[in-house]
Amino acid sequence: MKPPLSNNNNFDELVKNNFDFSEIKIGLIVSGFNKEISEKLKSNVLKELKNHKIQINNSNYFVEQNVPGVFELSQSAYHLGKKSKFDVIICIGSVIKGETKHDEYISMSVAQGITNASILTDTPIIFGVLTTENIEQAEERISNGYYYAKSALEMAVLNSS
Repeated sequence: MKPPLSNNNNFDELVKNNFDFSEIKIGLIVSGFNKEISEKLKSNVLKELKNHKIQINNSNYFVEQNVPGVFELSQSAYHLGKKSKFDVIICIGSVIKGETKHDEYISMSVAQGITNASILTDTPIIFGVLTTENIEQAEERISNGYYYAKSALEMAVLNSS
């Protein structure tokens, strides 16, 4: 990856200055729970990454892992981060409130787990987990996938400087 143009680059400035994102190495971890939501988020992440020339068909630059649930995202992120192969990891999934407080425990545990994985591996890890009251709110937030991809690219550049 080329060094950033300056230390104050944000994503829009990088794009404006034709920054070459093509050599950024990305790990994508997708939760199978609430699969319809996760797949739509993943689709938007991949579209945005392709827009910036990320080599998603080259396993030297892009690896996707699927995990059964949202809770498993942080452990997988930690293991990918330990390999020091990735410039950034994106975790995507969805937690939708149910009749109990289970969603709160899962959301807080995953947020803390991803934070810990990021710190312990010195790898930026994007928390792309929707936490909503219902399926309608989750569907309304599908476009967040674009934001997760942009955040990943920006963090990969920032972490490399």
